[in-house]
Amino acid sequence: PHCNFFRGFIWYHKREKMIQVLRGYSNETGWDADSHVPESFLFFPDSAEDSELDKFRVAFESSTKRSRDNIWILKPSETTRTEKVQVKDDFDEIMSYIQSKERAVPYVIQRYISNPLLLPGNRKFDLRYFCLIDHKLQAYIFPEGICRSCSSEYNMDNLCDQFAHLSSKKVQRKHKDFGAFEKNNEMSTEQFAKWYSAEFGESFDRQVAPQVKEIMARVVNSGKSKLENVGHADYSAFQLFAFDFLLDKESKVWFLEANATPEIHQTLTTEMANDIVEIAIKPIFEDLMGKASPKNIKRFEPLYEDELVSCNGNKK
Repeated sequence: PHCNFFRGFIWYHKREKMIQVLRGYSNETGWDADSHVPESFLFFPDSAEDSELDKFRVAFESSTKRSRDNIWILKPSETTRTEKVQVKDDFDEIMSYIQSKERAVPYVIQRYISNPLLLPGNRKFDLRYFCLIDHKLQAYIFPEGICRSCSSEYNMDNLCDQFAHLSSKKVQRKHKDFGAFEKNNEMSTEQFAKWYSAEFGESFDRQVAPQVKEIMARVVNSGKSKLENVGHADYSAFQLFAFDFLLDKESKVWFLEANATPEIHQTLTTEMANDIVEIAIKPIFEDLMGKASPKNIKRFEPLYEDELVSCNGNKK
């Protein structure tokens, strides 16, 4: 069979597994993941030996209490459970929350990026880009992404306000002003790039996009060996993933997480679907569908790690 899910997709999709493969990749290649991924600690409810709560305690106590540098975001394993994400700055509250028996799932405790770039209205946002991985494990990036915005003003004095801190549509659509600033709290990265250029006098395509592309390539390569595809004669697969990034006030891009079951913005659906057929389906069913042609690929671009140049993300 030819499936639209890899057997090992959870190594991208589950937050704690993504951190684990990134650490392994960093050790093997020397890539400094800590400069692109917020400081993270893992908690496993059924394995005290694998949990990193002692290391987290040291990190917490070494930071200035109640400061902007000692705020942590708690993320459950499944990236689809955004409503369970919490932002906290009290150690005892953090421990009580993740160790609650009613949750009983792995958690990633991650240092909160407290200096995000903000949209008009002082609202937080993230950038979502899409990556297609074909049956040969070649990755492709869709060059147009989505800027997903919050409905409430960013406020570090109220860490419980998910409408100010979590830009996921699953959370934001519950706000009374959902869609008041942007339709569905979303805009294309093309629209965002125009605002960014007007606001800062810099090119989004030169300052931000290369960072996104490099980090995505690194993340994809960190987990390729886990996808369990190549070498299985009875099985082949492809899959579309979403990669979420945060842009801070220094125009530095941070990788947040990957999602294996992303919602696709309606303006991208047609072009994306056509390219997926051409890249990931036709080569498997040439007898039925005809030979695939690169000329028919409209938007997706190959993502090659060895062609990338590292970007530090600092404004010039």
